[in-house]
Amino acid sequence: METWAPRAMAALPLLALLLFFLVPISNGWLFFLIVPIGGAVLGAATRGHDRDQYDHRRRERGERRIDRREQRRGLGPGAAPDDRRGG
Repeated sequence: METWAPRAMAALPLLALLLFFLVPISNGWLFFLIVPIGGAVLGAATRGHDRDQYDHRRRERGERRIDRREQRRGLGPGAAPDDRRGG
């Protein structure tokens, strides 16, 4: 599903446009609702796969933030815990 979902999402606006011009109904604009509905359905399938990468990046970002905080306090990677500045 993850290989064809982006391709299908790219084709949805074209499909909606074709249906709008080719199907003779009075509320043809409703065909354009295919675009957000298809994006929600197909996008949910691709987002689940990227969740692990997102969590991994989020965890790394948190670790970098902690490292920067420790460096500001004077507790760099090689410093002993009692080497604090001003304390």
